[in-house]
Amino acid sequence: MENYQTAGIVVGIISTIFWILLGFAGSPIFLLFALTAFLFMFVALADTKHHTTVGAIFLVVGILANIFYLIPAIMALRYKPKYEVKYRGNLEDEYIKSLEHKVEQLEKEKTGRK
Repeated sequence: MENYQTAGIVVGIISTIFWILLGFAGSPIFLLFALTAFLFMFVALADTKHHTTVGAIFLVVGILANIFYLIPAIMALRYKPKYEVKYRGNLEDEYIKSLEHKVEQLEKEKTGRK
């Protein structure tokens, strides 16, 4: 699990408890904020390739309903995957050609045995 996902879950748990306490102590309208905090906690579990979408959702929820979600929003928007696949030009093409050649050889061996 990445850092912004962990922060989103922790913030979701803390803010849900916070809003539930305010709902019971003050106005029941705060229970809607608790429900929002609880539901949007699960957005953090989305696949990490959607980190910009998750960050945008947390940003909107943070501005409109729960300011605590601004922390994982910023973390998700600034997230950089550890392993990026970059095109390496000719090396990649040669590797694909060698694999195609091996597949052809295996097919010849397969048809030759029957």
